[in-house]
Amino acid sequence: MNRATAWLRMARVANLPTAAADVLAGFLLAGGAGDDWHRVAAMMGVSMAIYAAGVVLNDVCDAKSDAVQRPERPIPSGRIDRGRATRVATVLFVCAIAGAWLIERRAPWDVLALIACVIAYDAGLKRSIAGPIVMGLCRAANWTLGWHLAASTLDVGLFVPAGVVGLYVASVTVFARRENASRKEATHWIAMAGILLAASAAAWVGIRSDRPPEAAAVMGALLMLAVGPGTWRAIRAATAAPQLQSAVGLWVSGIVLLDAVLVTASRGIGYGLMVAACLLPTLVLRRQFAMS
Repeated sequence: MNRATAWLRMARVANLPTAAADVLAGFLLAGGAGDDWHRVAAMMGVSMAIYAAGVVLNDVCDAKSDAVQRPERPIPSGRIDRGRATRVATVLFVCAIAGAWLIERRAPWDVLALIACVIAYDAGLKRSIAGPIVMGLCRAANWTLGWHLAASTLDVGLFVPAGVVGLYVASVTVFARRENASRKEATHWIAMAGILLAASAAAWVGIRSDRPPEAAAVMGALLMLAVGPGTWRAIRAATAAPQLQSAVGLWVSGIVLLDAVLVTASRGIGYGLMVAACLLPTLVLRRQFAMS
């Protein structure tokens, strides 16, 4: 593995489009359209910069434990210096704040709150009971970057779809933090229930929408089919680590489908497919770069 590949792996490059999909979904659900697409694309870049900085910082904070559990990662393997990784994460955070300010003057406050949550999670909260909740809040907060580009006032109803995504991500985080476990945990069943509940809620939103519900319901069914069997296999596995490490990537990819279901229910199949298209680069990149 060369140095460039190591950096891309550390930044979880295959995961980055899932963060961009949240911003696009938030923009569309807030009623966005028209001449703002260039600003949406730029804000999607801001979101991906925050995500990349967060996972780089995560590896910096986990360097000691990774030396035992995941020695193949870039820092414990010696391919990337820990101090340099810290500086890169800092630069990415600063660039995200500056970029958000240039795009939308209200957005930096949300970016600062999001970055604070990311740092708090990486620095220690991820090992606490609050860890999955904080990660779910990070994903929900990511939606607000799209909201500001579409609406001058906040619609409280937007918190419902953001909450669905937050529940899904919090449940996935419960699995991800146990991916090095050597035995099954009761919390896996709770996490599976959260994942399937979020997917079911997205399908229900589609069925209850004023628009023809068939497209959203079909996307919801596809999401259930995508995450359900992998979740069940991971829980049934006698040895958790290999199956969970593989399944986490599947669940992270499912975030894009979840966003697409919610957008389809609100704005129609055309916009839903636009969000779902964010999954294509992830499917290509995950063949070479691990997602967990």
